[in-house]
This record gives sequence, C-alpha cells and structure tokens, in this order.
Amino acid sequence: MKENKLFKRLVILAIAALMLISVANVVSAAHVELGNSASTSYESYVPFYGYYDYGWSAVIYLQSELGATKDLTGLTYDVYDAWTGAPYTIYDQKVYMKHTTLTDWVGDYAKPDPTADGYTLVYEGDITFTGIGFADFIPLDTNFNYDGTSNLIIYWENWDGDYISGQPRWQYPGSTYAPNRVKYKYADNAMPGDATSASYYFPNIRIHYPGTHDVAVTDIVSPEAAEGYGNVPVTVEVKNTGLNAETFPVNVKINSPPVDILLEDFEGSYATRPNLPTGWLWEDTNGDGLIYSTYTNNMWGTYYSSTYAHSGTMSAREEDCYSPPYSDDWLFTPTVTLNAGVTYTLDWWSRCSSASYPLTSMEVYIGAAQASGAMTTWLWSDPSMTHTTHQLDGTTFTVPVTGPYVIGFWVNSFSSSDADIYVDDIHLYVPGSTIYDQTVTMTNLGSGSTSEANLPDWVVASPGIYEVIADAQLAIDVALYDNIKTKKCTGRAC
Repeated sequence: MKENKLFKRLVILAIAALMLISVANVVSAAHVELGNSASTSYESYVPFYGYYDYGWSAVIYLQSELGATKDLTGLTYDVYDAWTGAPYTIYDQKVYMKHTTLTDWVGDYAKPDPTADGYTLVYEGDITFTGIGFADFIPLDTNFNYDGTSNLIIYWENWDGDYISGQPRWQYPGSTYAPNRVKYKYADNAMPGDATSASYYFPNIRIHYPGTHDVAVTDIVSPEAAEGYGNVPVTVEVKNTGLNAETFPVNVKINSPPVDILLEDFEGSYATRPNLPTGWLWEDTNGDGLIYSTYTNNMWGTYYSSTYAHSGTMSAREEDCYSPPYSDDWLFTPTVTLNAGVTYTLDWWSRCSSASYPLTSMEVYIGAAQASGAMTTWLWSDPSMTHTTHQLDGTTFTVPVTGPYVIGFWVNSFSSSDADIYVDDIHLYVPGSTIYDQTVTMTNLGSGSTSEANLPDWVVASPGIYEVIADAQLAIDVALYDNIKTKKCTGRAC
C-alpha cells in the first residue's frame, strides 16, 4: 500500500563538497567516475525508484572502467532533480557487491539472491539525498576489496515499504553507453521478483576508495534525537579512511532553529484555476488573462504536475502569452508582519518550460499591499529565465519600519511568445544562529582506525529543532565528500 511518510525517523544528512566532472571514467585521488555527467538524459529507476514501496536493481561495471585493485569505500550517484524538498530520505536500503565475469544481463533477468549467489552486503540503512549532481556520499559499512581483474556487480534492494513522492531522478549517459548492463524491478506491497529484460539505464556514479590522506565523520553519536534540558554530551565518531596516520581537528557547530514567517508549497485541492492558497492573490496587470475550469492563460494560477512542481504535485505557474501585450502578471503573498532591524531570508525554487525565450523576466518586490502599485522596493530579478530544471533562488533583506508587508513575484516579457514560469516552495524566514562551536584534536589516528571525538557538553536551554554539524578538518584531505555530517535534533529540548 502506498503511504506518504516523509519523516519516519531521525534524518541524517550527508553533505558533500565535490567538483562536478563532465567526462566519463575520470579517476581522482579518491574515486573513479563512470558515465557522463554532461549528459542531459535521466531516469527514475536505478539504483532505486522511490515512487514504489519496494524494488531492486543490478548494474555491471567493467574492469576497464574500474582499473586496478582497490578497497571500495563508498558510492555517490548523480542526481538529476526532483525530490520533495531536500532532504529526501529513503529507508531500509541494502547494497551488495560481487565480482563477476559477466559483461551484460542478456538472457539473465532473474532477481539476484544475495546469499545463494555469493554477494557481499556492503551497506544497510537509511540514505538521505540533499542536492543535485554528485552531492551525497554513501559510505560503505564494509569495504569491498575489488580484485582489479573481474567485473563488478552492484546490487541494490529497496526495502522501504512506503511510497515517498518526489523521488530523485538519476542522470545517465544515454542508451548507447552501457546497453544491457542493467536490470531492475519495482512494485508496491512486496519485494518484486524477476525482471523481464535488460536495460541501458546505467546511472552516473562515483565509486570511492582511500586516498593518501583522507578522514571522515562517520556518525554523530550525541546529541540524540531527543534530549532533556541541561548538559548534553557531544560525541562524534571519526574514521581515518586514508593510508597514513593523521592528526586533525574535529569541529562541531550547533545552530538554533530558523524562525519561519511564511512557507508555501501550493499543495491542496486547487482543482479550479487559478485557485491559490488562502491569502494569496494574483493580478493580471495588462488584462490579458483567460480562465477556464482547470486552466489559465496569460496569468498566475496553481498548476498540477509533479514534473514542474519542485515538491509534491502542485506549484504556482505564470502561463505563457502568445501575443501582445505579452506577460505582465503579479503573484502576491499573504500579508506578513516584519520587524525593523531583522535580516530576513526569502528563497524559492523556480524553473521555466523552455529555454527558447530569453526575454522572459521575473522580478521580486516588497510593498505594503497586494497590488502592483504598492510594490515599492526591489528585492531580486532574473532578466532572462531560461533554466528548465529546478533552481533555488533567493535573497536577504531588511525592512525600514516594523509593520505589515507583502512580497510580489512579477513576470514580464518583451517578446511575442514567452515561457511558462513555475515557482514552488516559497520560504520566508529568519535563519538560525550558531549557539555552539567547539573543536577537539584527534592525535595520530591510524589508517583504517575509528575513534570517538568527545567535545564539551552542550547546555540545552529551550525546546526546538536544532542542527548539529560535525566536520573533520584535515587540511590535506584528498576527498572532502565525507568530512561533514549533519543531524537534526528534535524532541522535548533538541
């Protein structure tokens, strides 16, 4: 049964610091990259399809791509786009590896049996995806000793058991790169059986191995998901994943929760356009708008499509215009009270329907009322909206006096045809501040060794949702993707 459960357990985010490399089979000091990250092809199914309860996939990687013998320590997949507002967490995943002489799956569409077929379980647990590209490193629980002569199978099982909308889509190099080297199956209610054919949905991937100097944060042991008031221990588990003994600092910061002023994802029963959420308002400034029962032309309205929504299925859309006077349309937030002297952050996700109309512009203003004439202060602009994948836009601002304010999104164009503009997940808030910042030094941690860094206690003063950020700060680290780990603390006090 499909059941949308976004936050079943503590979310642990793995944040990466990686440079995107756009050629196939690039080898760095700490990973080999397979595929082609410059490709614009994407698929939803491999390594997993989060839109269904269960599933599996198996991909063959060739020795010519992997190179010489090495201990494999982690994976990073190339996310194209689309999840329900980062983070997107998939639960109860299992990843296996196995040496093989196979070069494709032609004629073999059976679901692997990890035990009977001799696979090694290298990862078991939850995985959170936080961004597009090679953004999220998956550290293996057990290193896999690749022999340097065989091909390699990575077999993935999704045991989540729940449908979660807005799943990641995976970038792949195209139909001719790795024909028949993939097989997969997905289903609701139970783990599916055999596949029916082989596939070319070979996801771009980075397969990681130790660098000369490489350390990682493997767990934030404490604070726990829920803590009481008073002194709370701060403990971080770190590992030397490199080849040399290392001395390095470990820093932990704890940020207080942001204060949300406005958060809108446009989800709801807006079957008749332009039905906007309560308190929102549109203005068709040049009077060229048309309204149908489920459709709008030349004006703002809600729009149903998981492709164009950044999260869920709904977004706000300014529909394109095909003749003069062209686009001249406003979308207004509800009135909010803002205070002088406070720095506010406003961000949102946007995209357009086509890159072919560079004269489509969007600007954001703030003013005293839901009317174009009241939009007196400019905040942000993009004079040429051409991005066709979701992009996080935003700005910070202050107001001169305390009082009621409205934010307006204005789309205008100077062409006989323009693109549809989509806006979603609009967020106005006061960012949290760092309330804890401590560092301890790990001394002479041996290659392959794991140890706990114990920092001074954190004194919890009030309830809330806090963010804990742990950072292993080795200056000569050759692979930064596993240096930082974050954790959301929720409950009575954190």
